[in-house]
Amino acid sequence: MIPAAFVLLEALPYTPNGKLDRAALPAPDMARPDLQKHYVPPQNATEQTVADVVAEILSLERVGIHDNFFELGGHSLLAIQLISRLRQIFQVELPLRSLYELPTVAQLAVSLIQRQAERLDSDALKDMLSQLDRLSDDEVQALLTSEERV
Repeated sequence: MIPAAFVLLEALPYTPNGKLDRAALPAPDMARPDLQKHYVPPQNATEQTVADVVAEILSLERVGIHDNFFELGGHSLLAIQLISRLRQIFQVELPLRSLYELPTVAQLAVSLIQRQAERLDSDALKDMLSQLDRLSDDEVQALLTSEERV
């Protein structure tokens, strides 16, 4: 486990009794950590939404598409929050495992787009099948015959 933030101090603050004065400790700077990868902004609406949610959950100003959720300070509890929020926003089933396998904004966005496309294909197929169920045998035969002529 890696701490989400580090604060360098010249000396620790102590109370008059010689105990650590936790109230006097400065708040950690939650700006974007200086990662080895340069910031690359989101390129589409899906990446922007995922980046915004990651930034909000990790209390960061901005998140690039190649930033790793866990390298930015994410952990298992925050991962559950992120997956839950993405499920709500995109209306797709997204297993928690996918964040561990696809930890960057770009990878998650591609996965979400694929899942949305699969859901739309599935919904369209269900809709077509329900329409076919309502047709009589003669209407189905007429459709099949007209398809053969085309």
